[in-house]
Amino acid sequence: MLLQLTELSEEPMHSQISRQLINKIVDGDLEGGDELLPIRTMARKHRVNASAFKRAYQDLERDGLIKSKEGKGFYVASLTAEQKQAIAIQRLLGSHSPLNMVEAFSKQLISVF
Repeated sequence: MLLQLTELSEEPMHSQISRQLINKIVDGDLEGGDELLPIRTMARKHRVNASAFKRAYQDLERDGLIKSKEGKGFYVASLTAEQKQAIAIQRLLGSHSPLNMVEAFSKQLISVF
């Protein structure tokens, strides 16, 4: 699985990785249960610092899009059609839309409690 990463973008490398993996999940190129290549392998393959892939995987895991299995790697989470649709809508609106900002704030507030 190759991603189209560029250092010329203003978007941080980990964000490019996360966004492209999300696109592959929503578009069905990656299905629930598919194993992702290890962080170091992906970094070598794309000639990118491993910390960018580590951060991207952590972000995707936090958002429930991938799961890590102790010592066995990372796997794509099984998502319902509704979850994929919500992700697609969020992707269309962008992360800085008022709705997404309120949602992010509410998630942070809930996590405090």
